[in-house]
Amino acid sequence: MEIRDTSSPHESHKTASTSVLSHVEAPEGEPTARRRRSRAVIFTLGIVIVGALVAGGSWVAHLPRHDASRPEQSHINTATVTQGDVVQESTQRGVLAFSGSQPVVSRVAGTVTSLPEEGSTITPGSALFAVDTRPVFLLRGEVPVWRTFTAGMVAGDDVRQLEENLRAFGLFRGDVDRTFTARTADSIRAWQKISGLEQTGTLESSSILFSPTDVRVGAIAARLGAQVGDGTEIFTGTSTEKVVTVDLKLENQQLATAGGAVTVVLPSNVEMTGTVSLVGQPTDKPAAADAATTVVVPVTITLADQAAAAAFVQIGVTVRFPSTVEKNALTVPVEALIATGPNDFAVQFPPDTGDDGPKTMPVTLGAFQAGRVQISGNGIAAGVQVVIP
Repeated sequence: MEIRDTSSPHESHKTASTSVLSHVEAPEGEPTARRRRSRAVIFTLGIVIVGALVAGGSWVAHLPRHDASRPEQSHINTATVTQGDVVQESTQRGVLAFSGSQPVVSRVAGTVTSLPEEGSTITPGSALFAVDTRPVFLLRGEVPVWRTFTAGMVAGDDVRQLEENLRAFGLFRGDVDRTFTARTADSIRAWQKISGLEQTGTLESSSILFSPTDVRVGAIAARLGAQVGDGTEIFTGTSTEKVVTVDLKLENQQLATAGGAVTVVLPSNVEMTGTVSLVGQPTDKPAAADAATTVVVPVTITLADQAAAAAFVQIGVTVRFPSTVEKNALTVPVEALIATGPNDFAVQFPPDTGDDGPKTMPVTLGAFQAGRVQISGNGIAAGVQVVIP
């Protein structure tokens, strides 16, 4: 029997069973009833075949599949018990600022004719300010200026300081000593000439300021053209070094030991290493009008890295003082602890082959530091693994 495609193009969307029926022809002369029965049989067969295919597809779709992404067994996170020193710390509030803040004053009366720029740094040999066009120069030295430098003056350390500065400027020849000599006067004249001043060979005490460091200019207190007198503040001067100051309560004074290491934490959580450089004497700290005066111990801390604090002029910081040190302590991450009671804790050991699960062991807690805790108990030793739940 030949099968031919007699369907028109617009009938191509019909089902497979319908196409089969449309292509089966009855033999010539076959009664109409037999044709109807043949069509009925074939139609029923088509339904059975289609139903079987549908059922088969459904059965195949429900076959169990292996999920390669699913782990065969649960993974257990562990951490190692480590041994080392544990340092407990006490946290205090402090202030980071430039050190050595003090007023820079005029020693003569007159009109302010020159002022420095706020935030600038003045180095030895440079002018701090000027009154009646007479500059006041900065010189390096620990001893404050207290007299005029001139021939015939009594020997002293202030003379030595002056000669050391003149030699640093390349103007003093010979050995530096404590005696004002003709060589000292000649060096002063050379410096006055370079500075455009009258060459007298004498330095008035009001014309210089000795400082152990460069001077950073803080808040300006005077203004150009203002009339000032002896003792009038011109500006606030500081050193160029930043330090941290902490006022410890009297009961916490044992935290600070000169030379001791501390950690300074900026508001940005950047940590810096510091050293206690000075522990002052207990002093009264003024309080609010409705509070009693408190006694504090002023502590000064120097920074190991000044550059780390370069972005700040003055800011509040946190200072961590070491208070207790536990030697050779066994520690685990705090996350390894399991609370078994209000004040009871335990850790778990990973299961061995054949065990039903991790083994729980009670432990005694000790010092805490940086997310780790000191523990002791049966089976606790350096190198042992504990479970992190």
